[in-house]
Amino acid sequence: RDPPVLLLIPSPDTTEHGPAPASEWPWARSADGQRIDDHGQSTTARLPADSETVLVLPPTRLSWHHVHCPKVPAVRLRAVLDGLLEDRLLDEPGRVHLALEPGARPGQPLWVAACDAHWLRQQLAALQAAGREVDRIVPLCAPQAEPTLGAHEWEGGAWLCASGPQGVLSLPLDADATPATQQAWLGEDAAAAPLRAEPGCAALAEQALGRPPAIEPAPQAWLRAAQGPW
Repeated sequence: RDPPVLLLIPSPDTTEHGPAPASEWPWARSADGQRIDDHGQSTTARLPADSETVLVLPPTRLSWHHVHCPKVPAVRLRAVLDGLLEDRLLDEPGRVHLALEPGARPGQPLWVAACDAHWLRQQLAALQAAGREVDRIVPLCAPQAEPTLGAHEWEGGAWLCASGPQGVLSLPLDADATPATQQAWLGEDAAAAPLRAEPGCAALAEQALGRPPAIEPAPQAWLRAAQGPW
C-alpha cells in the first residue's frame, strides 16, 4: 500500500481577478499514519504518488461558529444553518462551504466550520485536473475540550492558533499583543495549555508567551490534524 500524502494548501496565488489556485503544495507522506517519512513542496503535477490524499486547511482559511440547530429533516438542514449563520458570516451564506462537527445531531449545540466555497473548489479542481482526488479535508486547528496553543508559519508570517472549548482563535504572533489576547481567550487555562511551535517561529512564541514551546515541525502538525475526528 502506497503511503498517504498529506497536503497543506499554501497561500493562493493572486491575479487581477483575485485569488487563484495554489501553484505549489507543501506535502508530507506517512506510511503508517504515525510518523512522517518524507516531505517537501512540489507543483501539482509533480506531487508524489499516493493511496490517500488529505487536504489540511490552515486556521486563517476557516471560521468557527457554535449554534443550536433545531431538529429538521436533512433536506432542510443547509437552509436552517444559512439562517442561523447569516449575521455571523463575512460573505453570503451561499458562497460559503459549511462542515458540521463529527457526530453532530440537529437538536443539540454543535460546531460549524465555514470556508470560502469558491476558493476551496479552486484548490480541489486544480488537484483533480492533475489526477489527485482528495479523500478527506481536515482543519489544522479545531475546537476541542482541552485548550492548546500552536505557533505556525503561514502567509509569510507567524501565527498563534488557540484551540479550546470556546472555539479557535488565530492571530498574528506578536510579542507585544499576544499574551493579553491569549489570556483573555483561554482565561486561567492559558498558562497550562500545551504550547507547540514550528521551528521557524519557536523563538518568537517563547518571547511572546514567556515559556518554551514543544517543537513540532509543520508536517507532524498536519499528520496530527489528519488523525483527529474532523
